[in-house]
Amino acid sequence: MKIAICPTVYVTNAEHMKYACEALDSFVEAQRGEHYIYIDLFVNSCKPEFLGELEGKYAQSVTINPYNCLAASWNQAIFSSLARGCDYCIIPNLDVIVSRDAVINLVKFANKNSDAVMWSGYCNNHPHADKPDSDYVVAPFGMNNYDTYAFFMVNERLFERVGMFDQHYRPAYGEDVDMEYRIHLAKQKHMVCRSAEFYHHESITLKYMDDENMKQSIKRQDTPAIQWFNKKWGGNPRHQVFKHPFNSPKFNYKYIGRP
Repeated sequence: MKIAICPTVYVTNAEHMKYACEALDSFVEAQRGEHYIYIDLFVNSCKPEFLGELEGKYAQSVTINPYNCLAASWNQAIFSSLARGCDYCIIPNLDVIVSRDAVINLVKFANKNSDAVMWSGYCNNHPHADKPDSDYVVAPFGMNNYDTYAFFMVNERLFERVGMFDQHYRPAYGEDVDMEYRIHLAKQKHMVCRSAEFYHHESITLKYMDDENMKQSIKRQDTPAIQWFNKKWGGNPRHQVFKHPFNSPKFNYKYIGRP
């Protein structure tokens, strides 16, 4: 099988770079089994000196995303991987460290549970009351979907059955819960594999973000992305109300345009 690992790169300083290298090192060291695995970087923002080092050490290819939009990078990664004939596309944060058998176990799990549209690893350092200590189906509400988009995998079924990630969430935050809710509305499944463990440092991009105004805006949850989520679903992330985008029955779960 061919598997693409396609992280979105936001590396603007030495701290971001340190965590990015830790994450990529863990994927380089991951077991491959019979699978061919390659790493493609999808760049939202990166200083040239860091990008040169990341490309030279880790990447088979680099794609620049001019929109500085996480959802756009994810869509690009999935389309690109499928166009190259990959069976699966793994999209990790660059603040995770995957266990050595996480990739191979996630692929085995997906092959066994092929009716799902998304499969995620299991974060081993952020327990939540509604997060089972086992394989489970992700819910669109509550906290058992927390961390599940820090290390997830898809194939062509996600776009076929649910649609693309909504690129109105710029630069980021909200696109993951939006997709999770749409998976629920489409009556599809997103599953977590207990044996595909990873450690999530969490919010490294935000913690070391150079733009202090953007950082405070994100913490207050008053960004355009969160405003878009409220407009689209009638509540904050994980507290959505509408059954149709913008509460309009003429739009179904695949709709990612404007009202």
